[in-house]
Amino acid sequence: MRRIQLAIIVVLQWLVYNLSKAGGDDLIYINGFDFSEAELICPQAPFLTSDNNGLGGTYYFAFGHLSPAGDVDYYRLPAVADSWYLFDLSANSNNLPDGLDSVISIYNQDGANLTALNDDEIPFSSPDSGILIKSAFSGDLCVKVESNHVPFINFATLGVTDEYAILVVPIDFDLYDGFNLDVEPNNNTAMAQMGLSTNSVGINSQQITTIAGVFDDDTDQDVYLLPTPDSTVNLNVIVMPSGIPGNGSEQTMQSLEVVAADGNEVIAKIEPEIGMMNLTMSALPLTDYYVRTGQPDNPVTNNAHYVFQWQTADGQNPQEQDDNANGSDTGAEVASPISFGNLTSYFIGGQMTGSADTDWWQIEADSGNTIQLFCSSWQIGSGVRDLTVALHDSSAANVLQMQTEDQINGIQWTDQAGATAAAVITSSTGNHFIKLNASSFSLGVSGRIYQCGIHVFQ
Repeated sequence: MRRIQLAIIVVLQWLVYNLSKAGGDDLIYINGFDFSEAELICPQAPFLTSDNNGLGGTYYFAFGHLSPAGDVDYYRLPAVADSWYLFDLSANSNNLPDGLDSVISIYNQDGANLTALNDDEIPFSSPDSGILIKSAFSGDLCVKVESNHVPFINFATLGVTDEYAILVVPIDFDLYDGFNLDVEPNNNTAMAQMGLSTNSVGINSQQITTIAGVFDDDTDQDVYLLPTPDSTVNLNVIVMPSGIPGNGSEQTMQSLEVVAADGNEVIAKIEPEIGMMNLTMSALPLTDYYVRTGQPDNPVTNNAHYVFQWQTADGQNPQEQDDNANGSDTGAEVASPISFGNLTSYFIGGQMTGSADTDWWQIEADSGNTIQLFCSSWQIGSGVRDLTVALHDSSAANVLQMQTEDQINGIQWTDQAGATAAAVITSSTGNHFIKLNASSFSLGVSGRIYQCGIHVFQ
């Protein structure tokens, strides 16, 4: 019986990692020998303070400051081989652009080996850091805390500080709701692991659950049965990257699939081994779905594990309403604007039902505006293989830019890193149109979802 919910983290957050931002590990030369900063400090780093939650669980914590620029702090905590540890580094929970952008690095006890690293818990959402790892040894874990950015501003005036709090929780899977450990045998849908513990969030009690698994051998795959609650319309499955940066596992699952209740129909599929880490699909309420992990991508070692999170949602991008009429610009769906200052955003979604299906959407833009566009379908696990997006000017006759989706990167029209094409500068004022179509579809994946976010800067 689960007794408490681990309320310190609503969502186990990960995904954007960048070791180069962290400043690396400078070498220090002493008496002809080279030592890294971590090797010098880890063996003598202070231990995190430990406490008991009153229900039999232990946690470790510390509070500190990161300033001036380049400041780093090291801590230690005791670890037991094959046990799981949740690290949460909170320094800028309000996502202030001038606040700290924390990075957490985990070393072995002598600091010689970097075993895991996380920078930014949720892409484009949180600069804080967090990670769930499985310790490969018994002894001390060494934790390095730093920031990619240290604010040089009036803290009191703008509400930005240089303070952080680090929390480490040894995960007891029998104690904490929302955390589940892979239990064999669960290698196919007939033997799927059921009765998983979840956390309920939101007014409609949508669910989040984190699953920690182990690759038992080179052919191991695991299957979990997860029902959706009432009001669910969408679900996400997020896989934590392995390796470094990542959770330190030496293996990555080749694939992850969501399978219908019949145990046969694959609705969505991603391939983490090539960098596809986020599956999104439309879902029905009060319905069973299987999540099936693929085999490991490399021969199994003693540090072969994985982590993924299941999230249901009672909302999604506004969906197309008339699939017959929206096949031309004259029947284009009118996207709803969300405005903030000089930025207006539109979020849209729908289904590509076949090669004859074309969806048109309408947005507003003035001459000289900059349009950033982000679309995904194959990238998030659907069976659409060549989603093509075209931006048309106010006449609907001229194509300003067109691109077919990349499997790993989707479609990203922006001037930022990771772009698949540049942002578009408009030359006319009035309605602008977005046309979506596809001609190639997977026979083994039935989902046809697409989703887009369009951002117009004045």
